[in-house]
Amino acid sequence: MPNTELLEFIRDELKPRYKIGFLSNVGDDLMDVLFTDEQQALFDDVVLSFEVGIAKPQPEIYELSAKNLGLDTTECVFVDDVQRYIDGAEVAGMEAILFTSTEQFKQDIAKLIQ
Repeated sequence: MPNTELLEFIRDELKPRYKIGFLSNVGDDLMDVLFTDEQQALFDDVVLSFEVGIAKPQPEIYELSAKNLGLDTTECVFVDDVQRYIDGAEVAGMEAILFTSTEQFKQDIAKLIQ
């Protein structure tokens, strides 16, 4: 079940000013199962590991996501609830936030983008 509070925050506060990517280690395309069409429209790019043949925490998947967004990894903030995926993003040159709650994420992202 998607975190609707988080998705609303992304829609209202981040999407108007930033590109939003979705990067997932999945074995199948579950986008239509996980997200409504409106929620999927929040993502400027979607990278699914089964489609690209690489997975988090391999640096190449973070680099691919950044490239697809037209950005350098140093311009990206990666968010995940798994520390080893955070570590992979940092190796690739991204800032990273370990997600523990929506409120914590809002505070951490505000510090990075101010």
